[in-house]
Amino acid sequence: MKAKRVSISGALAALFALTACTTPERSTEPELARQAARGQAYAIQNCASCHAIEAYEEASPNPDAPAFAEAARLPGMNRRALDVWLHTSHPSMPNFIIPPEQIEELSAYISTLED
Repeated sequence: MKAKRVSISGALAALFALTACTTPERSTEPELARQAARGQAYAIQNCASCHAIEAYEEASPNPDAPAFAEAARLPGMNRRALDVWLHTSHPSMPNFIIPPEQIEELSAYISTLED
């Protein structure tokens, strides 16, 4: 199990490294906070059954699903990389389509967990 998790983390790190040189997002701080709050609410309803979604949670309910805080701390992680990750299907993830407006909000939320 652990080897599979490492390979997923490695693949995510490579994906994020490709997007590390992108331009920063141009949202205002209050709008980012609103987006992150909506993203957190979406994560609670749709992601928490498999992923650890809060900053203080280290282990996900599904051992193959990375904790959001773990993903947020990967090298090269930014909102653009999160956007790519959330648009990409994963071998261990069910066929779940996140609506585009929720992807932006979810990536705003996950980016707050990098501390």
